[in-house]
Amino acid sequence: SIRAGENNKPISGVEMWHKTLGVVGTGRIGKGVILRASGFQMKVLANDAYPDQEFVQSHNGTYVDLDTLFRESDFITLHAPLTEETKNMVDARRLAMMKPNAVLVNTARGGIVDEDALYEALKAHTIGAAALDATVVEPACGSPLAFEAGFNMGMMAAQNVLDVLQGRECRFLV
Repeated sequence: SIRAGENNKPISGVEMWHKTLGVVGTGRIGKGVILRASGFQMKVLANDAYPDQEFVQSHNGTYVDLDTLFRESDFITLHAPLTEETKNMVDARRLAMMKPNAVLVNTARGGIVDEDALYEALKAHTIGAAALDATVVEPACGSPLAFEAGFNMGMMAAQNVLDVLQGRECRFLV
């Protein structure tokens, strides 16, 4: 678009400015996320077995119960260990509480999110999106959560090869 001299801008996107961030687990990584979120002037809802009230309050946040965090957050990021208490903590019930455009991010451990329930919530558009850095089985090749993205990446790579071999512009240049 830019090369063609056009100034097309996306008509939709996700704004983080002044939104609500839910942080489950406020250890070192969770605190790092909260620090970064303060640049977007986000309201922070936090949950942790060992709360650091002073830190969270100094970054526009408050500790709340998990149900409140899931109901009121626009973005939810998970930074908790996998324990008996946290296994499938993000289940169908909690996913149903989330806002329809909310985004769930799991960079913690596989098993904290009930992946079958997440797949159903995404398919039904109950939530907006999910980003998973951790899954129960890794790599998540066989998971329906990974299938679409993996398939699309493979198709784009194959199209790149065809385009280059046939002398066309590489459409998916990275």
